[in-house]
Amino acid sequence: MAFPTDARAEWSVDHGSSDPRLEQAPVPDADELERLLDRLSAEAAATQPFVVEFATSAGARLGVGLGASAGSVLSFNQSDDPPYYVSAGRPESADDNDVGFYYQGHWSEFPEEALVPVELARKAVEQFLATGERPEAVDWEEV
Repeated sequence: MAFPTDARAEWSVDHGSSDPRLEQAPVPDADELERLLDRLSAEAAATQPFVVEFATSAGARLGVGLGASAGSVLSFNQSDDPPYYVSAGRPESADDNDVGFYYQGHWSEFPEEALVPVELARKAVEQFLATGERPEAVDWEEV
């Protein structure tokens, strides 16, 4: 399936660097998305969990945290202006634990209840790239 949006992926893996490099790759279709997610998931699991951000030419962004053994987190914003959303995956989690993902030079923490299964996160990324809208594959909480 080709994606109608002019989508790209952005990420940084220069963990601990004072000047992280931002990597980019076009994401023209579902096959390329799967290859990219497979490669980056393996890299994140082998190094440190990090966020890959998918962006459309209209300015919508979907971040997905890869490499954590407990699952993935998602963040969404339609533009630079609010509202901003984070996945709501484990509302039953009573712990106050946070899950950290490296994001473009900085560590970002997400509440443990934002974790969703990896396959569900992948489905959400595909929905986002197909529509440019907030994916319906996961529940969301406004932050």
